[in-house]
Amino acid sequence: MRLDKKTRKVWEQARTVLLAEHPQHDASEHVGLLSVMVGLRSVALFLDIDEPNATKVIRLVNALGLTAFTANDPTVAYKWESAHPPEITEVFRDRSLCKGMWVCQNRNDARLIRSGITQIEAGRLLGYPQCCIDRNQRRHADFEDAVVRSYLQKFGSDPDDLARAIAEERKVLVNYDPVNETPRTRAQFPFVQHVACESCLTAEDTPTAVLNSEYEQLVAGIDPILHDYLAGVGKATARELFP
Repeated sequence: MRLDKKTRKVWEQARTVLLAEHPQHDASEHVGLLSVMVGLRSVALFLDIDEPNATKVIRLVNALGLTAFTANDPTVAYKWESAHPPEITEVFRDRSLCKGMWVCQNRNDARLIRSGITQIEAGRLLGYPQCCIDRNQRRHADFEDAVVRSYLQKFGSDPDDLARAIAEERKVLVNYDPVNETPRTRAQFPFVQHVACESCLTAEDTPTAVLNSEYEQLVAGIDPILHDYLAGVGKATARELFP
């Protein structure tokens, strides 16, 4: 894919803006930005960009007719069934709001985002596979269950006592062993912006594999330096995981 002169000029400036502190994350976020600039997907979200750099990106991409703005991050969709009563789980559920930068192809998506959306809705707008969105929900549910059980064991089942322990930042040992899906995603699919589910990581021609191929081809044709860096990250991570 070739960029027109105007888009190329914007990209040459945007590619130098820091979208995240960690170099690997920053590179991945630039793939996300590029995918929306060329219309490969409709929405991109940047959670770790600071305000000055967000201002730069917003000014740049708005010149292309995109809609870029800061708004609340997507909230956790607490829709899973819990083994614990609501008065207990509510103590542990963080409903505070933070800000992120959004870039949208169309104003309808922008209006929806500004009204407030969940992580499930955001995942769909961002083009993530449904299987990976579902897996992310399962991760949230499993981690919440592990945390609640740890606090119940140490502080009892009175919601006020639990809330006090959290407010006082009392520590507990959480028995939770996360599956290493994040580094495996980086090794197998270094060009996507989501964490792949187990089925995408263990089968062929999966939704995540298709997205990774599309994004890799896009980046290879427009920014070979970015492509080679992320491909190298994937290979290096694979060597660490599978020496």
